[in-house]
Amino acid sequence: MKTKMMYLLAVFLLGITSLRAQSSCSDIGRYVNSKNTGQTGLFTLSLGDEEQAAQTYDYSGPGVVNGVRVYGEFPFVIGGVPLAVTFYNVDAAGRPTSQVQTVNTIWWAGQHNAPGYIDVTFPGGGVYTTSNFAVGVRVRSAFPWGTTFRVAYTGDGEGLGEDLASVAGTSTGFNWTSAKDNFSKDGDFFIEPRITHFITSSFTVNSTCVNAGQAVSFSNTSVVTKDAMFNTILASGYTGGQALYTWSFGDGSPVSNAENPTHTYTAAGVYTVTLTTKIDGWNNDCNDVFTTQISVGLTASAPTVSNLTCFGSNNGSVTANVAGGAQPYEYSLTGGEGALYQSSSTFNSLAAGNYTLYIKDAVGCEKSVAFSIAQPSPIVFGSIVPTAADCGNANGAVTVSALGGNGSLEYKLNNGSY
Repeated sequence: MKTKMMYLLAVFLLGITSLRAQSSCSDIGRYVNSKNTGQTGLFTLSLGDEEQAAQTYDYSGPGVVNGVRVYGEFPFVIGGVPLAVTFYNVDAAGRPTSQVQTVNTIWWAGQHNAPGYIDVTFPGGGVYTTSNFAVGVRVRSAFPWGTTFRVAYTGDGEGLGEDLASVAGTSTGFNWTSAKDNFSKDGDFFIEPRITHFITSSFTVNSTCVNAGQAVSFSNTSVVTKDAMFNTILASGYTGGQALYTWSFGDGSPVSNAENPTHTYTAAGVYTVTLTTKIDGWNNDCNDVFTTQISVGLTASAPTVSNLTCFGSNNGSVTANVAGGAQPYEYSLTGGEGALYQSSSTFNSLAAGNYTLYIKDAVGCEKSVAFSIAQPSPIVFGSIVPTAADCGNANGAVTVSALGGNGSLEYKLNNGSY
């Protein structure tokens, strides 16, 4: 129950610390098999002697070890041998330390070819890990009381000098010791983990709003194992044709496999940047993809303004002139946090005054441009000169002068026509 809770807690923490879902893939770790030079042998484990063997793996996670595959044989035609298969933490030298999860099983005579293998699954979903670990097999003192098991061994011919195999038993005081240094076995045990890798492709960018010709810098924040024991892309002499990172910049330029590339866009527009982060495993692979958009060359030129027709009215208007960036655009006359934007590029019913027009594109990039709404001066009477009628005749007159307004002025008296 405790192990299951640890696993569930780990998965929960992965979920809340990631900004989005991860990809995962399950793979059997065949690193030991990849080093085999055809000199496979068998290393005997027996009660009262060397009864435990373990193989260490370099890992930087995150992942979950779901189970273990153990290759070997039971050297008798009847009966069987009780085994314990264990996940261990390791010390700086790669030697097993504390047991994290153990599963008991029985290898029956005739159940597997010689040498064959047995698969063991850890309960509770497996063991979460982000660091180096070991998996091992031990002969137990239990029914059916078989005391000997031969674990498959690669031999000593791979020539890499790695010290990954460990042995414990009577002669070592049941302390883990190097199989290379103490048993002259410069090779590895065929004790292989089945692991689910979690992979998250992600990156940040120095700016998603740039001008044409301005370099954009990408910072890779992907989470992926870079250990050659599980991700063969990192192995020496890898010829699989895959890349740990593949960047597509969305403008038809060649992809990049750099970890943290820079790129310059030459034309205005919107571009989708895609990062594919990959694990090429021994029997399975997986990748995760992350995308974001870059807005290039968003510009706001002087808008088209219609001034007021009358002093003191509010029939002015403005229409934005925008290019580049990511359509559709949105527009506002207030700007700032909480500003209300509209989809129309025209604002009507404006009074005279000074304004700032804000334009925001689909990526969230913003430009602004200042403009003014003008109004004509008010109409002001200059002079009113009456001429009196004479002798009761209707020949009186009035002459008026006025200034201001918009264009030519017209006049009317009382309810007459202009």
